[in-house]
Amino acid sequence: MECNFVVGQKVVCVDRSPMPKDMQNLMALWGQRGPSIGDILTIRSIYFGVVMGKKTPCLLFEEIKNPPLPYAEGDREGGFAHYRFRPVAERKTDISIFKAMLKPSKEQVPV
Repeated sequence: MECNFVVGQKVVCVDRSPMPKDMQNLMALWGQRGPSIGDILTIRSIYFGVVMGKKTPCLLFEEIKNPPLPYAEGDREGGFAHYRFRPVAERKTDISIFKAMLKPSKEQVPV
């Protein structure tokens, strides 16, 4: 499974499909929280976890830190499947219009 994300990258949550009810109950019981649609997050770690029985890249975020959960391979923080996120398209700031406003105009305006 390919994952085109990197640590430090900003992503946006685009899919928050419902989890099985028993998993929702466990997350609430264990004090876990997850992202909402439209949340912009910064990746702090990427690892391979098992999601719906398949090995899948999972993301951890700077903005969401949950307590460790008991997994078969040991306690660790649960991540979020990479396919629920898209890269944030960051635009470079262009201040040229503001610089143009600072230049004096040669046009005379009657008073």
